[in-house]
Amino acid sequence: MSRRPPRRQRATFRPLTGTQLESLVARHGTPLLVIDCSAIRHQYRALAAALPGVGLYYALKPLPHPDVVATLRYGVRHFVAVNRRTGRQRAH
Repeated sequence: MSRRPPRRQRATFRPLTGTQLESLVARHGTPLLVIDCSAIRHQYRALAAALPGVGLYYALKPLPHPDVVATLRYGVRHFVAVNRRTGRQRAH
């Protein structure tokens, strides 16, 4: 009788609860930007799995936070930056 390897548990994305958000707002005030790098990683992997063979790009302009860039650095094919002076886009 062959033994099956244990099933890998899928990572699940769990958004913050209302209570957790209220606690963060009480502690830090508003406006407040909460970045969950594990959720970003999970969502990126789900998108990449849904689009096999597609090179994904990440536009830096909407969210250039260093933690987000570091999280995506090894999966995203290119980061797209816009020159503020000329308005030209450039992939890195």
